[in-house]
Amino acid sequence: MLRHLGGPLDAEAAREELGDPKNVLQELAASSGLDAPTYQVRGRGPDHARVFTAEVALAGITGRGEGNSKKQAERAAAADALGQHAAVRAASGGA
Repeated sequence: MLRHLGGPLDAEAAREELGDPKNVLQELAASSGLDAPTYQVRGRGPDHARVFTAEVALAGITGRGEGNSKKQAERAAAADALGQHAAVRAASGGA
């Protein structure tokens, strides 16, 4: 189910009018009384074609993303985590 919802939810989470997904995830944590999300970023490949992979964890939800910069990878990971959060809420009948 997450496979089908992930793309559209990631796209929604990344929409500019909703703000940076990292900020949205941070605000979600703060409004829920949770610790700030934690990010781990790894790079691979040659310097001229570096690819970064990021993982973010927040209250048992883990998001993953890739990008050509650490910032892009973290944003993609945050968007993935927001998609996971939305899918969990939808599956549990939350809004």
